Amino acid sequence: MITTLLSNLMDFVLSVPINLVIIGIICLILKIAGKTIKTIIKVFVGYFIICFILAVLGLSLPSIPALVIWLKNIIISIGAWLSSLGIL
Repeated sequence: MITTLLSNLMDFVLSVPINLVIIGIICLILKIAGKTIKTIIKVFVGYFIICFILAVLGLSLPSIPALVIWLKNIIISIGAWLSSLGIL
């Protein structure tokens, strides 16, 4: 059980850069919408608390290397599909 918890927390730590990009976009949209810095900080902290709770339960975003591999495979698949259609 401790090993699983530590593994989940490590996954959370590895997904922090992706979470920062997502929360950065959300905060930028809130700032453009005219929200105060205090409100944006509350959203920022709330987002990371929710992400931490989900990570403890085993649900987290992928790390950047996993995301890059996933995107590479998607691009290869789309290229193969387009070439089978004769487009490429």
